[in-house]
Amino acid sequence: MLKKIRDSILREMTSNKDYITSVTDGLTGPLRYYYWKDTPNFGDRLMPIIINHFFPDITIKSVSADNAELFGVGSVLTIFNRWRFRHLLYNGRRKNRIFWGSGMLMPDENTYTPSSTIVLIRGELSRYHMNIDSKIPLGDPGLLMSLIIKRKQNSGKIVIVPHFSDFNNRKLMKFKNHSKFEIVDVRSEPIEVIKTISSAAVVLGSSLHALIIADSYGIPNFLYDISESMDYFKYDDYYSATGREKIIINDSNELLNRESYDKLIMQYKQVANLSQIQKRILDSFPFKTMDDVVEWRKSNRGLN
Repeated sequence: MLKKIRDSILREMTSNKDYITSVTDGLTGPLRYYYWKDTPNFGDRLMPIIINHFFPDITIKSVSADNAELFGVGSVLTIFNRWRFRHLLYNGRRKNRIFWGSGMLMPDENTYTPSSTIVLIRGELSRYHMNIDSKIPLGDPGLLMSLIIKRKQNSGKIVIVPHFSDFNNRKLMKFKNHSKFEIVDVRSEPIEVIKTISSAAVVLGSSLHALIIADSYGIPNFLYDISESMDYFKYDDYYSATGREKIIINDSNELLNRESYDKLIMQYKQVANLSQIQKRILDSFPFKTMDDVVEWRKSNRGLN
């Protein structure tokens, strides 16, 4: 209980500091973005890699959710249903935050996103449950990774990328010292995780973004239900945007058998029209330069 109180106080202190910074930065300060950081997770930390690569003129800064202007990769579309954001639940006249490629975590979440503009949404399910205009494009920015980091040489390994909550699952113990398998900790540096995924012959994961990034490189990948108690909503949401169904495995032991391995690989379907989807994702990003950010802020403040 004391830890929860302490963490809540620290979050409020960070939020207040971010708010002061947002005011003093004025119109020309860095674009303030948010990613979920309660536990380090490479998938949640893809935004700066993407923005710095494709939009190097834009200066960015990570802040608390209360004071962010941009929300992107991850299941953060309905973050404002949490008690500590209730002060933001109002119908403001201006749209002072943008969601780019975010999705819902669960279908029964509060679907009210205050004073926001959604320019890209992860999948059909989030779009349906949020009652979002069908003209808003679909896609996860993680699919851009193959345009940023060159694929490493195929290592021939089966790379397992568990969600951080699955990392110590006893089911994985038998693979940790097996030469055919490599287990990746999603709490590692994002670039290193991405490079390891890009070198895989096959990727198995309960980490959604491990599967998305493998798709970006055209590497066969499958949803590995390590805990056998997964909620599949966010996975189905992502697959709905690429017109495919999830393929679930419960035991990667079978992949040591060549016949089972070949049968599984044959089930994998690459993302159709990947280059078109990547272009659609990039085209939906709301800013190209800092001048665009400044103009957007002026509009929000009624200065145009």
